[in-house]
Amino acid sequence: MTTTRGNDPESVPENQKISDGTYVHLRSMLVSSELGIGTALTEQRLAQQLGVSRTPIREALSRLSAEGLVETRPNGTKVVADLWPKVCDVFAIRVKLEPWAAALASQRMTAQDIESLRQLQDRMEVIVDDPSGIAELSELNQQFHWTVVTFCGNTPLIETLDRLRPYSVVPKIVEQYAPAVRHEAILEHRLIIDGLWRRDATETEELVRTHLDRGFDTLKNAVATAQVP
Repeated sequence: MTTTRGNDPESVPENQKISDGTYVHLRSMLVSSELGIGTALTEQRLAQQLGVSRTPIREALSRLSAEGLVETRPNGTKVVADLWPKVCDVFAIRVKLEPWAAALASQRMTAQDIESLRQLQDRMEVIVDDPSGIAELSELNQQFHWTVVTFCGNTPLIETLDRLRPYSVVPKIVEQYAPAVRHEAILEHRLIIDGLWRRDATETEELVRTHLDRGFDTLKNAVATAQVP
């Protein structure tokens, strides 16, 4: 859940908005692999690319360094760090927490809420076999999982998973699925929807756990065999 300083977003100083926006933009570039591992991150070039001054770039790089996404080499050069250990750590947490969130959500979601999931699912099934649709598929997949989480009714759980969301489902992860495996993974969402519709907390929890376990195994195998950059 996004937070701002104060109760009114309008009260946030303009320079803070720029700083936060720059951080989010740059983090997205790293997580999506738009900037590959080892790419030098110079303040001047990034400032020109993002259309901001060097100050918010410097602040963003400091925050990303603290998160382990940027590393500083002995000569002082900041470069894109290997993000896959962090992505794997985040996925491991999701495997533990999201099934519980789904079980809780199964007792709270209305027919209308579940219909919104079906609409996301319908679109994913249209594009799942289209290689050019990986980015959209990744975004829709994240929306599907996040929609379920938001209905769990447990605010600390939602906040915890929200902090992990930027590293949860990125196109490079989806790309690691062979077409047949990717198709099967998307179809598993139908089973999850059915569990939610039946308000079966135990079944829904197990379905989500199995679904995430398979995805995690695919990711770990890709990292172990150096299939991800």
